[in-house]
Amino acid sequence: MADYDWILETIIEKLEIKRPLFAKIEKLRRSDSIVTSNTSGIPIKQITAGMTNEFKQHFMGTHFFNPPTYIRLLEIIPGVETLPEAVEFMKTFLTERLSKDVLICKDTPNFIANRMGGATSLNAMHLAARMGMRIEEVDALCGHAMARLRTAVFRSSDAIGLDTNFNVTRNLYANVPDDERREIFQYPQYAERMIEKGLLGAKVGQGYYKTVVNEDGSTKEMVLDLDTLEYREKITPDFPCLAAAEKLDNPADRLKVLVSDKNDRGSLFAWEVVASDLIYAANRVLEICDTIMDIDNAMSWGYFWRLTPFQAWDALGVKETVARMKEEGKPVPQRIETMLAKGCDSFYKEIDGTRCYYDFRTESYQPING
Repeated sequence: MADYDWILETIIEKLEIKRPLFAKIEKLRRSDSIVTSNTSGIPIKQITAGMTNEFKQHFMGTHFFNPPTYIRLLEIIPGVETLPEAVEFMKTFLTERLSKDVLICKDTPNFIANRMGGATSLNAMHLAARMGMRIEEVDALCGHAMARLRTAVFRSSDAIGLDTNFNVTRNLYANVPDDERREIFQYPQYAERMIEKGLLGAKVGQGYYKTVVNEDGSTKEMVLDLDTLEYREKITPDFPCLAAAEKLDNPADRLKVLVSDKNDRGSLFAWEVVASDLIYAANRVLEICDTIMDIDNAMSWGYFWRLTPFQAWDALGVKETVARMKEEGKPVPQRIETMLAKGCDSFYKEIDGTRCYYDFRTESYQPING
């Protein structure tokens, strides 16, 4: 280890296990070597607490997304003491040698992509129980039709592993006491019961979905009933909004159709998911990142959303969605009210031939560089 230029840790998401490992590394590393953690969300300041200043100067988070050979997003999370030249070296190396799309993140719980990804996924999971939605209905509404990742909510959870998701969620809940939506950063009761029963997802062959082999050798996919935790045959979601959305090629058009039918149970669910996610994204800018583009890039590069939060808001119309949110008593962020009062009715726009974004720091449009 004394010969290594870069030492990368990627073990279980438990602080009590990571810290003793780094204490060993600190004794063995070369003084100028860079040490990084692949943590999905544990604050860097918690990992390095009590370490020497020299160690902290060369330490940062380098959060790869799984599978790292396929997903281009990589978050760099410097600590307070991390040397700027060390950060710049890693950004250049990761971009040029490993072909990554790099975001520099603030040292906030779960950083950018997983803070947003965790919040949006858990939001849908809790809403599913509250609104009586089936697993396959949620995945159909929150996937391609919503211009998000095709594996959507429950199938994605199966792929990652419910136990892994639980650890990430537990860390987030513990570290965001002032988050206005902290109550959703706990696993739904049905998910905790699944973990107790060993239904951890694809790695054990059964989670929210399960493939069974029939007597004739053919296979059939079953799906879990969230009330009984027994497997049943899948149904084909039958929502008018979904059928209408799937006929459209343009993601913005699909999303509009998906959330606009107030007489369709599926559309009402989709609207609740989207509206609360948009509000959450607006509230996180300046806390977890500096600009709306940081959140949009994180969800595009890391989660393959075809319409990222602020792109989706533009597609639905900022004025129109805010009016509906107010009508339904939803908590519209003051910064959105201020934006509209200034006559700024979209997050992205072209000004004199230059593509610009709305900047909450200056309350004005700023050019997109690069």
